[in-house]
Amino acid sequence: MFFRVPKLVTGSRDNDGVLTKSTVPRLIHQHGLEVSVGIVMGKGSHMANKLNTTEVLEIIKIILEHPRVRDIEVSVEDEDEFYWDIPLDDAFNMDQKPELVIGKISDDLDFLRPLLREPEYSVPLRLMHAAPILLLLARKVKGF
Repeated sequence: MFFRVPKLVTGSRDNDGVLTKSTVPRLIHQHGLEVSVGIVMGKGSHMANKLNTTEVLEIIKIILEHPRVRDIEVSVEDEDEFYWDIPLDDAFNMDQKPELVIGKISDDLDFLRPLLREPEYSVPLRLMHAAPILLLLARKVKGF
C-alpha cells in the first residue's frame, strides 16, 4: 500500500524524509487530506488486500491485450536503459528510507528472454526483472 500526500503538508515525514505508517492517520485528521491509497477495492470485493497470482495474470493479460498496447514495439533509448530501483527488502519497509540502486533494462531483458524458449525456468526470481519492463511500457505507451 502506498500513500500520496500533498507536498504542501509539513511534518508528514520523519527526520529521514520517510512517510511513516503512523503519520498518515494523523495527517488525514489534522489537514483534512484526501489521500490516494495504492490498493483499490473493486465493487463487491471482499479480498481487495489479498494477492492472487491467477487474478494478477489475468489483469496483466487484459492490459497487454488492449488495442492501444497490443503488438506495439517499444524502442529502448539510451535515456531508458538505466533506472532507479529499490531492493526488494527495502521496497516495502516504510520505517526507513530505502537505498536506491541502478537497474538496467537490457540486463532484465537478457534475464527474461530465455523463458520464451524454456518456460519451465520461470522461477519467482524473474518477477523482479519483469517489473521494470512493465514500468518502461507504462512510460512509453501513449494515449491514456
